Amino acid sequence: MTEPCKNNTFNATDILILSLIFFGYATFNSIAGYLQLQQAGMAAPTDWGLDAASSYSSIVLELVELLAAWIYLRWRRFDFKALDFSVTRYTLPLTVLLIVCAGAVADAYQYLHWWIWPHHYPEASELANNSFSTASNNPFAHITPLFVFFALLNGFYEELFLMGLIFAVRPKLVPHAAALSIGVRFIFHLYQGLAGAATVTTLGIVFILFRRKTSVLAPFMLAHAFFDVFGLGSAYLQWW
Repeated sequence: MTEPCKNNTFNATDILILSLIFFGYATFNSIAGYLQLQQAGMAAPTDWGLDAASSYSSIVLELVELLAAWIYLRWRRFDFKALDFSVTRYTLPLTVLLIVCAGAVADAYQYLHWWIWPHHYPEASELANNSFSTASNNPFAHITPLFVFFALLNGFYEELFLMGLIFAVRPKLVPHAAALSIGVRFIFHLYQGLAGAATVTTLGIVFILFRRKTSVLAPFMLAHAFFDVFGLGSAYLQWW
């Protein structure tokens, strides 16, 4: 008996369902968080949810959603070999290059954004109540083994879809996939405020430019994890 033919491309319905599995719940919460910021007259959240309890709950949620995605992909007979998870001698240099390029673009964008729309950034009174500021004068006090594990998982989770699965479409649909990747990344991070979401979107644009040259996913996942731990661009440190 021959094995059923595997599928390595998605249709629009597949992408929609996978989008909901990966980002449906989080996007709803992100939009709700942004609306709460607007109602409170705040530019960015003061509590970034980087405590151990938040990390544990986020880890469990992402593992459950990964399981749901795996079940759907198995049902669709998706060929996982279409995703390149290889690690080679070029993985680390490419990761560093992504960090440098995305960080530089984010820095340039943040200062431009601040110059045009300074009200999109926190006031001094908001910074005084920031969860980083109130917990410690050390902006890296949140870095624990648990948080690093979550950052690695989150980098894998987000880029698996945004740089991997979403591009498993017919070549003529790749531009649409790129646009969807950027849009999902923006809406998913709206809870950070407009400036934060827009800055994270610049990372997505840089990633997509690199994605045109390489389909290897590990550098994108590792670079994402780095930014989860240390922040995207030096201007983030000013918020902390």
